[in-house]
Amino acid sequence: MRELLEGETLTRFRSFQTRVRIQELVNRRRAIKLIGVATGGLLAAPALSTPKKIKVGALRLTTHSGSFVALERGHFAELGLDVELVFFQSASSVACAVAKGTIDFAVSAITGAMLSQAAVGKIKLIGGVLSEEPGIEGQKVLVSNATYNSGVKSLDALHKRTFAVTHIGSSFHFVGSRLAELKSLKLSFLPLRELRIIEGAMRGGSIEAWSMIPSVAQALLASGVARSIGSVADILPDYQVTVLFTSPREIENDVGRTKAFIRAFSVGIRDYTNALIEHREEKEEIVDIIRQYVYPGQPKERASKNIETSAMRLNLNATLNLKSVEEQLSWLRRERLVSPDLTMDELIASSVVNSSSEPVHKLEPIKHENASQLRKTYEVPSELRRELPKIT
Repeated sequence: MRELLEGETLTRFRSFQTRVRIQELVNRRRAIKLIGVATGGLLAAPALSTPKKIKVGALRLTTHSGSFVALERGHFAELGLDVELVFFQSASSVACAVAKGTIDFAVSAITGAMLSQAAVGKIKLIGGVLSEEPGIEGQKVLVSNATYNSGVKSLDALHKRTFAVTHIGSSFHFVGSRLAELKSLKLSFLPLRELRIIEGAMRGGSIEAWSMIPSVAQALLASGVARSIGSVADILPDYQVTVLFTSPREIENDVGRTKAFIRAFSVGIRDYTNALIEHREEKEEIVDIIRQYVYPGQPKERASKNIETSAMRLNLNATLNLKSVEEQLSWLRRERLVSPDLTMDELIASSVVNSSSEPVHKLEPIKHENASQLRKTYEVPSELRRELPKIT
């Protein structure tokens, strides 16, 4: 056992619970092999190679909590997946990393950069993650104090103002552009590349407007450097903000591993939802997991409160909202930021994705399950498991 778990492997998983589950998995595999030997090979299992380390792209935002929770609570390990998180500063950077093969799976917003890679066969969408939902905290449209004091106190008053974005074709660009279309406004878009640069510019009063998830927006509002003039859900209800994606080669090389990843990720979302959206169970544990990734070094009480009050809807079963994705694809085509030939069929991995044409919050409500049911140990190693049931 020591040689299987020594060295760097001991650092792969951050929680004691996860290490216990790994030991149990190794014990089960060893038992299978011993049974095979004892029966003269009649029941011998095929040799199991060391699992490939799976690199998952993420941003240090609460909206990426599905990955954080699935890793820390051992859901990836339970399906034999050795996951490492790799952090980025923008959605476009994440998409490029998947296309190049430096990471295997990722969560980010739909962008022109992502869909351009999809148009040349390097990216496939395999799930939906973050959604705007009426009645649940969502993204805010913020303006600087100077802009607010000049009379911009509603979305309708943003005419001829500057709207900050990370990149042209980013989710921020999409939100600002759709806002302009729906409110008959003229906006100028200022690309600043990274979230931290935009946040710093907002704090310094050098940009006029920006849209942002509540965890970041609340910090800016609390510090008194910005004002909220509206919610994104008011203009884009049921907007599919972020998606889960991978490369076609990842699916082709091991579709079972892709399905296992979606399954484990979905259980992470279920834990998050039960704690912060639906039943408020095990809230303290889930908040502590998220805090160590999103707010490392910050006072526990302040960080925990921000996480609890800014929780957004993460999609049940990582279900992808097809209507919202198609709207974003159409907008990128109109803006000439993606090939006009890219189709939904080429963009989405239909063989593995859970999808719906209905808004996610209109699907079957989440059923209550206790922690032991959510975190059950799967007896079949992922290398041998090819069909995984949906979470119901």
